[in-house]
Amino acid sequence: MASIVVYNIVNRSGFIQEKIGGSSLAQYAAMCLTFLIVYLSANAILRLRIFAHEHLLNILCSISCISLLPFMYICWRQDTKVAYGSADTYLWHMYPTVIVLVILVILALLYEMVADNLKIDEKAARYITGLYYVLIICSGGFLNHFPEYMSADYFHGSAVFNSVYNVMHGAPYGDITNSVYGNYALLLAIPMKFFGRGEYLCLSGVMAFLTMVSIGLCIYVIHNLIEHKDIRILCVASLLWVYIFRKSNYWQLYPMRILCPVILIAWMVFLNKQKNNNTGTFKRYAYRVITWLILVLSVVWNKESGIVCLIGYLVYAISQGIAGLYAREGTQIWEIILECLVMITSVPAAYMVIGLYNIAVGGQWITWQAFMFPLFSKRYMVDALMLGLWAGIWPWMAVTFLFLGEVCMLGLKILCREKIDPKECIYAATAVMGLGLMTYFMNRATYMNLTICYYEAIICIGGVVGRFKCSDYGSMISRTMRTLSLLVLVALVAGELLHFGNALYDRADSSKQEILELRDQIIEDAAEDTYAFGIDIPELYSILGWKTRSYTTDWADVFITQDAILSKIYGDLESEDTIITSKKTFERYEDVAEYVSSLFYIEKTYSYNENVEFYLMKRK
Repeated sequence: MASIVVYNIVNRSGFIQEKIGGSSLAQYAAMCLTFLIVYLSANAILRLRIFAHEHLLNILCSISCISLLPFMYICWRQDTKVAYGSADTYLWHMYPTVIVLVILVILALLYEMVADNLKIDEKAARYITGLYYVLIICSGGFLNHFPEYMSADYFHGSAVFNSVYNVMHGAPYGDITNSVYGNYALLLAIPMKFFGRGEYLCLSGVMAFLTMVSIGLCIYVIHNLIEHKDIRILCVASLLWVYIFRKSNYWQLYPMRILCPVILIAWMVFLNKQKNNNTGTFKRYAYRVITWLILVLSVVWNKESGIVCLIGYLVYAISQGIAGLYAREGTQIWEIILECLVMITSVPAAYMVIGLYNIAVGGQWITWQAFMFPLFSKRYMVDALMLGLWAGIWPWMAVTFLFLGEVCMLGLKILCREKIDPKECIYAATAVMGLGLMTYFMNRATYMNLTICYYEAIICIGGVVGRFKCSDYGSMISRTMRTLSLLVLVALVAGELLHFGNALYDRADSSKQEILELRDQIIEDAAEDTYAFGIDIPELYSILGWKTRSYTTDWADVFITQDAILSKIYGDLESEDTIITSKKTFERYEDVAEYVSSLFYIEKTYSYNENVEFYLMKRK
């Protein structure tokens, strides 16, 4: 409650906003810092044993737990007010909360009764569980498969494919050719060229496969971390929520920004299992090399999630080292420091990878400013893209407090020099990564952006159920946290089941015959490698097998370095007699449309669908 009060003071206070600039990240940091201070202070006071009577302490804890109920209710109701969301169309918001809550409680009770009384042979249970996991993985891949994304969400699909197209044609990274979403194209270009001839239709298959990998690794984490089988089943089923409720491709978040954190969490679980097997010296060093490579590739893939992975692993390594010191396992402080320093070199190593690629394709060595693009660009997250946080109580706070609670529980054990379960280090690292990923939502607080940390939240929610024991936390706290966690998981799964049919219907695949007919028409009318630029152009040229000769940042985000890109494009147009561009380019950039129309006229229009059209233009 104290952290919510501080957040709202920072949010509403004009004086504080003048001092800190009114940044959403500053408000978020203030709330998190307050939570940590209050949590640790309260526990320090309780450990002084000021309260001699256990009965009084239980009453205070009961009051604290009861205060969670109105907080969760407010978050529930505010769910429909988050920007660019469609939560008001969900069935659980269309009916009175009391009725919905009663139904959820009944479902939770029935589920627990069945789970407690269902007896299945252990061997058969393994086969059934494996089949269930495969079904969830395949469903996730199918739900995130949009073969003709130009018909579903051309804007976000084009932004992703543009970077891959540039790398497939050897364009070096630079001020006007950088990708907003990272250098993932270095890892995708070769398999796309080999398996899909570089056509944009292959991109959806790649993203569906990476989605399946993400879900599979998340299932691996849940299966090995969460002891209660009934909770595992709910956690695994709830992984599909993101893909069911997102009706178009938004690969920039999933799988792109969630892939590397899940890989790292799964790797930490694997390391924890190997630690108990007394691995030899060679294997230990080999595992550290693999860890370092994972971190390097994470930064290459996407800067934001890559740096979050690095911070998460440092939390894991330090807490594991401290646990080893407390357990007298022979761990030395210098070993912890050395491992952390080595892992930090993953950032300059990723920088060198991009630089070497540039040299290999005949470009110049990349600058640090270009490498970190667009994190420090003043034109990134501005105007319509920048949606600030609102005062009051909102759903994202519940997720934040979940992560902060995981971090604090481990932090308290470290401060009190208590024995640390290795799983607690993984949960804390997962929570830290969740907190880091949430900064994306802080800068653009739209409904589905909060799902950037959805996997981490599910893992932590499942962990709460198994880790809150009456002997450690008292009966009231344990029962309240377990009940809330179970209800949240039941609500997620129930929502998925209600909307699963609509999600399958929305994924109906359409024929690619239209784009192939359009390709044949353009081949007849235009010369090979006709100069082209704009939204959807890389997709069209990948089908044609042509080169655009105008390799730039994707046109969905071209505004970040617009002046430099337009200067390059306008310079190229001076020597061109024929060009190809798109209707969407002209609609989004009216100044570009005006300039190009002053030099060229539209000779022929090629219509793919009502949203996507291409123009063949000749010089006047």
